[in-house]
Amino acid sequence: MDDKELMVLFGFTEITEIKASDVTYNLYQQLGVDGLRGLANFNVDSMKWGQSHSRAHFAMLKCLLTEGGGCIVIHHDAASQTLRVKVDKSKIISHGKPALGQMLLRLHVYRCIADVQACREYYEDLSSVDREYLSWRETVLANKPPAMLNVQANTFLKDGEVVLKQYAASVQGIIESWVDRNV
Repeated sequence: MDDKELMVLFGFTEITEIKASDVTYNLYQQLGVDGLRGLANFNVDSMKWGQSHSRAHFAMLKCLLTEGGGCIVIHHDAASQTLRVKVDKSKIISHGKPALGQMLLRLHVYRCIADVQACREYYEDLSSVDREYLSWRETVLANKPPAMLNVQANTFLKDGEVVLKQYAASVQGIIESWVDRNV
């Protein structure tokens, strides 16, 4: 998302409050964060990925780390169990974009020529989790937020008016929401 013409269509230029370059920068930060979060879906015992999207996010991060010329760097402090994604704005267009472009082109060519073996070897290497990435995974798991709870509000008629009743984002709130619906 660094094409200036496309960014204008979405209302971002270098003179708007949120600059187009800031959007691009944030997207690369998100690539790093999503790649790290994806490690939570890697099973160490079976050495397999639980979700294909998590695997793809990690593969893109690993591509940027290994081929991106320092576009993205991960700082890991195992003692405090923190991970930090650092994006070098000056290298996004010159290093990060070409690295991701080459990765996607390579995968596309393998698909077009139906070279399943070469594609599998390339992608499995790109998404392999070993050494340093395993310690990152431990930190990701140590900081994993609790699962989000979707608590449905209810509406009721009271004295001819519609009243919205909301519930706490907790297991108790979910139960209360269902009880109030007579389910």
